[in-house]
Amino acid sequence: MFSNIRMLILSLPRPLKQFVVLALDLFLAVFSVWLAYYLRLGYFISIFEFTDGKYPVPAAVLSCILVSPIFLFFKLYSSLFRFGGIHSMVALAKAMAAYGIIFMFIVTVVGLDGVPRTIGLIQPTIFIFLLGLSRVLARSLLGEANIFIKRVDDRPRVLIYGAGTAGIELASVLKQNAEVQIIGF
Repeated sequence: MFSNIRMLILSLPRPLKQFVVLALDLFLAVFSVWLAYYLRLGYFISIFEFTDGKYPVPAAVLSCILVSPIFLFFKLYSSLFRFGGIHSMVALAKAMAAYGIIFMFIVTVVGLDGVPRTIGLIQPTIFIFLLGLSRVLARSLLGEANIFIKRVDDRPRVLIYGAGTAGIELASVLKQNAEVQIIGF
């Protein structure tokens, strides 16, 4: 079942995959704000309610407003991370540094009503951890399938000359060897 889901995801058009990744990043931004509030206060509060003078919505909205343009500027969605290696992680680190500096400046220096200043320090730390984890998981789960597909498609194609017993024996030996693809006799 998981392989079917993996193949379905891999077969989606590229713009749809990029949209899904952007939506996941926005979700992680809001989720990291919620977790930052928990770490700051010691208890969970609703993301949309004003509780004990704390209101997470401004921080969540600011986070979402910053994620899209910064991540698009650093071209995080131009190459999907299951293909990228160190280059993708360096781009992610640059984007997160820019995001973190701007978010910290606005929340800690400028200030937002109902948002503790420490959220400006806690949220970017959680967010970079969650983003890195999502990229590593996607690369390990989806990249593995892509490598297998490439391995099958990139194998040298072999045509066996002779359809007698020697040809059949050769074919059975070559089928056990995954390095070649028999296309006919």
